[in-house]
Order: sequence, then structure tokens, then C-alpha cells
Amino acid sequence: MRIWTAIIITGLLLGSCAQKLGKPDTRWETLFDGQTLEGWNLINGDLPFTVENGEIRGVTAEGVKTRYLATDKQYGDFILELEMNNSEGENSGIQFRSIQAPQFKAGLTGYQMEVDPSPRAWTGGIFFEGMGQWRHPPIDNRRCLKAWNNQDWNRLRIEAKGNRLRTFVNDQPCAYLYDDTLETGYIALQIHSVNQFMGRANATTRWKNIRINENPYENEYTPDDVNLRSISYLSDRLSPHEKGNGWQRLTAETSGELNWNIVEIKNPVTNSSKEILTTSIKAKQKQSFKSISLPIDYSAYELIADVKMSSGTKGTIHYPVIKPMKDAQGVNCTSSYAIFDDSSLTDKKSDFDYTMGSVAGIVGAKNLSELNRRKRILPPEKRQRIKILVQGTQVEHWLNSVKVAKYDKCNLQSEELDKASKIQIIVETGRLDLRTIKYRPL
Repeated sequence: MRIWTAIIITGLLLGSCAQKLGKPDTRWETLFDGQTLEGWNLINGDLPFTVENGEIRGVTAEGVKTRYLATDKQYGDFILELEMNNSEGENSGIQFRSIQAPQFKAGLTGYQMEVDPSPRAWTGGIFFEGMGQWRHPPIDNRRCLKAWNNQDWNRLRIEAKGNRLRTFVNDQPCAYLYDDTLETGYIALQIHSVNQFMGRANATTRWKNIRINENPYENEYTPDDVNLRSISYLSDRLSPHEKGNGWQRLTAETSGELNWNIVEIKNPVTNSSKEILTTSIKAKQKQSFKSISLPIDYSAYELIADVKMSSGTKGTIHYPVIKPMKDAQGVNCTSSYAIFDDSSLTDKKSDFDYTMGSVAGIVGAKNLSELNRRKRILPPEKRQRIKILVQGTQVEHWLNSVKVAKYDKCNLQSEELDKASKIQIIVETGRLDLRTIKYRPL
């Protein structure tokens, strides 16, 4: 009797396990049925996407604008997985949390997981389509740069949870971005315009096995890794990742002579408003310079600031560097980051040593991160990101996510600097608005 009881119980358990294993996970939704484009909508173009052999296909064509195949539904928090083959195609991407914002362009504006088959190989980076700004290119992520297979199918994954956005290419982590510009929007497949490059027409890009998990459980997201490089565009606060990596935010209490004010700032995409702590420096003031006190050892540090300037603005950020010496504490040196409205130049092709991002008067700024590309400069009144990286006398200047200048010499200054270094911002003409200034020792 006991034997039969054991057999019955075992059978019930096996049946229960089989039923559980065979039960589909209904929280994953298939976005493409392999046969039709039901649930998708063409945006900004009259050349349709097609379905062949269980794949969505898009083809580049001469004279056709950049177009998007977008979901009818908008998504906020999600995990998206799909496969993509761009062996014949041009630069492309996966839009997410994207909306139609005519003030920027006729297509979609929002986050884009870049697909870049060029030698630059920035596939997996996050570009802000419409605003024309890189938020997290995978410049220093060697594993991500090598992850994309130009000749075959690739697995892509996007994770969006609140203000944390992450991308993966063939299981390799790529972008790790904190950003609160958009909280929800469409998912879309992109086919770029080829503009005047007729030889790039008739190139096919393919997608398949597209599925989404809307509002995933916490344990379904990839665990945080404080050792991975992340970038934050959060306004007026540090990301959890930054707090774990020693970043500090400059506040009214720690910024010396700068006068901070709570200002209502409009979201450039949604036009919604929020209160942000900002400070402004105008050239018409009696004293056009202000000092920022950085309570760190200035032999090695990283400084990031989001700035906006008026038309015709010219200024300089003077910052300290130090030259270590064996038999002394060091020699004090300075360097300077040029603030300049490049659009005011009459000769757009000339390489001046005082354009935006230059080592002022010494090294002219140019794009050092992308071969044969100009600086990624935005027009006046657009928020731009500057970064200064100091390690001994080695200095790097970054502008809008790309390196634009490097310098490795000691410019002696006459007066000795305090251990707590001071950064001076001088505005000669125009006005400079600053917000979200942050730094960390290295």
C-alpha cells in the first residue's frame, strides 16, 4: 500500500512540475507575430517596412527621410529583447521612450540604442534622437565595442526602470545611463536617411523575435554593478551609482562665492517644468569671475558641469593641476577650459585655440573620439555638458560626451594654491548658466 501511495504522490508531483514548466510566462508579450505588422505604425516616411520569412525588414532609399516603425502603445518600465541583423544595412537603432516632438524634428525624439556597423562601433550606446546628443557612448567599453557581429544576427536587450536605462549587446553590458528627460514613450525600429550618399541605398536591416516584459519584477532586471561605468543626466541630484563611486555635488553651501537660485526649468521635450538649483555669471557684473572651492586633493580629479550660454558668450574655466616632485610636495600649475559660442565664428572651418572646449590659447578643441567628425557642439541656449579630467599634469577636456582636447604640460602660476583648490570661472562677454556641477577625486 505504501508503495502505491508513493507512486501516486510521485506521479502527482511530476505532473505538477511538468505543468509548471510547460506553462508559458504570460508577462512576456510578443510585439511581432512574424507575419504581419499589426500593432506597429510607420512614422515620418512613406516607404513601408515589410515582413519576409518571419522578419521585419527596412531598406534605405535615396531621397527618403529617416523613418521609424513604432509600436502603437507607449511603454515606461520594461525589459525589451530582440534580434537584429544589419549586415547589409546602415547606421540604425532601436528607439525607446520616444515621442513625437515637432519642436525638434518630424520623426521621433527620445532615447535610441545605437546600432553602428561602422569602424567607430558605438553599437549599444544611448543617443538622444531629435536633440542630437550622445548621452552614453561606449567609448571606453572594449567588450561592448567588440560585441556586435556585423555579419550575423545579434541579441539586443534594453532595460528601463525609472530613471535607470541599460543596454546589452550579445549579453555584454554597454550603456548604463541615469536620465529623467522622458518616462514613457514608443518603441521603434529606425531606418536612417542616406541623404546624398546614393551608394548607401538599397541596404536592408532585419529584426525578429521581438518581445517585451512590461513592469518586470525586481529580480528580472540585471543586478547593479558599481564597478561598471555609468553616466548620469539627472538634474540637481546624484545617481545611486555616483554616490557609490565617490561623486560629490556642488551645492550652495560648498560653492564659495557663487549665488545659487531655485529656477523653474522646462523639460526640452515635454515642456513640463521642475525646480532646479542654478547659478548664473554675467559679463556685465563689476566682477565677472566667481570662485568654486573644491575640497579635494587636486592632483587627480574629474569635474562635470551642465552649462548653457547666451549667444556670443566667451569665457574661461581656470582650474588647478599639480606636478608631483620626488623631494617636495609639488609645483602648482593651472590650465583653462575655453567657454565659447562657436556659432559666432565667421570662419567655420578654421581651427582656433579658443573655441569651445579648447585648452584656452594653447590647444584647439577637435573631436578626438570619432575619426573624421567635427566637434559635437550644440547651439547657444542648449544645455551642454563639459568634463575636465585631471591626473597629475595630464589634462583632458570633454564636450557633450566626446574628448576634444588633451594637454600634458605644467603652466606655473605666480601664487601658491591652497590644498583645497579653487576653480575660477571668468565670463568676458555674454552669460553663462550652470547647474548640476559635480566632481570626484581619482
